[in-house]
Amino acid sequence: MRDREPGPRPRRSRFVPPAAGVLLLPLGTFVLAGWFTGHPETARLAPQFPLPRPNSAACFALLGAGLILLSTRVWRVACALGAVVTIAAGMSLVQYLAQVDVGIDRILRPLLPVVEPGWAGMAPNSAVGISLGGIAL
Repeated sequence: MRDREPGPRPRRSRFVPPAAGVLLLPLGTFVLAGWFTGHPETARLAPQFPLPRPNSAACFALLGAGLILLSTRVWRVACALGAVVTIAAGMSLVQYLAQVDVGIDRILRPLLPVVEPGWAGMAPNSAVGISLGGIAL
């Protein structure tokens, strides 16, 4: 039995990555804008949801930009953005697992006008999901 060569992708599947990028890029940008203007509570998607962290929002925006660039055939830049996201989320995950401070959470802190008391970086479940998204990109 011969292996079948993969055929061309269905037309609608090529629109999924840029559509996801078009959703992720403004979402991350909106949350970052809330943090940078000093009103992070406006970035909350619903009152019962926790406040998104700036590191997570920056990774969302980078993933969205990477997905959009991937659809425009700018492979190298998209891969570089995926690597940056994977490293950032992976370092956050290492912080939680090894209980050490590698400083990834302090990158955006000096740029923020308001820092919540008890502010922490990316949540562990966000770090896992975002790092998997970066690997996939």
